[in-house]
Amino acid sequence: MLDVAAHLASEISAPDPWRLQSNPFEHRRYAIMLDMIRARGHASQALEIGCAAGIFSELLAPLCTNLHIVDVMPQAIGLTLD
Repeated sequence: MLDVAAHLASEISAPDPWRLQSNPFEHRRYAIMLDMIRARGHASQALEIGCAAGIFSELLAPLCTNLHIVDVMPQAIGLTLD
């Protein structure tokens, strides 16, 4: 039986745990979302649900005054804050 906690701990210790930095689909998705956000101007508040390793968080942060991040894995938030 798979030990989920051990599996997730092992996965998150990798440099790109969810392969978001190396995935062309994710890069395109980020670009589209950022274009939509920029079209509306600077945001005073933003909420990112499922921040993962913070790849998108780093791109989003300069476009808003306050960025709040949420993830079910506390380790993911720790990666984002590093």
